[in-house]
Amino acid sequence: MLNSTLALHGALLSLALCVLAGCGGDDVQTPTVPPEPGTSSVDVSTQQDSETSAETADARADGDSPRLPDAEKLKAEHAERLKTMNAHGRGLLTSFESRAYSARRDADLRAAGAVVSIRVDETDGAFLVTYDAALADGERVVVTPDPENGELPRGTAEQVRRFATLSFDGAYREVVHYLPPSNVLVSTSRDKKHRVVTAQPHKHAVQVSYSVDANDMVAIRGTSVIPNAEIVHYTWETWRGRQLLSGMSFYGTDARTDFTYDDKDTSGVVLLERAVLRKGDHTFDAVFRYESIDVGTE
Repeated sequence: MLNSTLALHGALLSLALCVLAGCGGDDVQTPTVPPEPGTSSVDVSTQQDSETSAETADARADGDSPRLPDAEKLKAEHAERLKTMNAHGRGLLTSFESRAYSARRDADLRAAGAVVSIRVDETDGAFLVTYDAALADGERVVVTPDPENGELPRGTAEQVRRFATLSFDGAYREVVHYLPPSNVLVSTSRDKKHRVVTAQPHKHAVQVSYSVDANDMVAIRGTSVIPNAEIVHYTWETWRGRQLLSGMSFYGTDARTDFTYDDKDTSGVVLLERAVLRKGDHTFDAVFRYESIDVGTE
């Protein structure tokens, strides 16, 4: 029952993503595998039905009883289509990752230190942030509160960590926050402007869809965790052939986050200068001042 409910919830979320991306109600399609270059786009299920009908007609012409499709053959063909679709969907997200700027990758950032001054509504505070690219993903950023900080809202240090990770490692992990090893699905709008890559539930009751635009950038992300769903819109700005995340807005709310970057006081490395999260009358404002930056010389 849980799986069927989750599937329905995820399907509704994918539909909402498709509509927000400009697909239109009539443009929502079942997941398909894009045809190889030079071939026509044929609905797989229609093609199978045609082949089955042809086989049946041939059997009748020969005077034999109609032959049923080989179950094992159909199962193998279905598995192969899923494999091809999975490779296509992951390829889209890999392409997105290569386009989203990362100081660690694109500037060979190896280590850094910064002081992050924050204001949460009317409360001020500060954090020391250190970064070590040699550590594993999730362990590179260390956040230490200033001993003189007053009482800050719960989750403040974690929010600073997220902003710092975006600054040093780039926006990819901020956007693609769920991608299990199970097969992903790919659906498209009829105008071919958006490809929706859906990561299905795997050990957890969560499903995430990424709407990828014509430039292979994730424009919308939908996350479904029963009974809740969150849809985030992303805006990007170009910098030297790479894309910087400039804003995030949350569908159905007035919450949004804006990012500004600088490379003047950072040894030429583009890093986050300021991040401002606003929701209603509440504001989380973080300003970065970098004290040390170590980049590769090779």
